[in-house]
Amino acid sequence: MNPALRTLKNTIRKEMRQKLAALSTEEITRQTAIVTEKLIEMPEFKESQNVSVYISMHGEICTRDIIRELLNQ
Repeated sequence: MNPALRTLKNTIRKEMRQKLAALSTEEITRQTAIVTEKLIEMPEFKESQNVSVYISMHGEICTRDIIRELLNQ
């Protein structure tokens, strides 16, 4: 990989880690609710036969309610 590109990618990753670390629990909870509601209401989500979703880690938007919705269908 081009050294300049590698440096740029590492810089972007570092900035994103810092931004994520700065988010409060309340902000993550708020964003989780928004993302979950929007996703569950999407026609593509409702009509899909197969959906992949990751299990969230600490500090990420929680995917628990999305997984529950999928299991209840």
